[in-house]
Parts: sequence; structure tokens; C-alpha cells
Amino acid sequence: MFLFLTVIVQVFSQLKKVYICIHTQIHFLLPIRVINYMAFQVALNRCQASHDINKIHSTVSLLLAK
Repeated sequence: MFLFLTVIVQVFSQLKKVYICIHTQIHFLLPIRVINYMAFQVALNRCQASHDINKIHSTVSLLLAK
């Protein structure tokens, strides 16, 4: 149970990092705050968020496999 909670906390902290990073990138990219797909992609790439999301996905998959 403790392991499960630890993983949940790690997942949320990773997601929070990704969210904050994307949010700031978009904020700098778009002063008008019109979120379009390209800007989101650029933010994702700059943040390497996709890497973090993959890490989260594999962690959760491992946990569910047990």
C-alpha cells in the first residue's frame, strides 16, 4: 500500500512539473494567450514533457502489472 501511495505522489509531482513547464512556455510564447496547437507542441518539445509522461505511463503500468 505504501509503495502504491509513493508512486501516486511521484506521478503527481511529475505531472505538476510538466504542467508548470508547459504553462510557462505557452505564457512566454503567446502573450495574447491564444492557445493553438503549434504553440502547445513547441512547449511540449521544449519541456521534454513527452519524456516525463512516458516515464509516468511506464511507472503506472509496472504498478498495475504487480
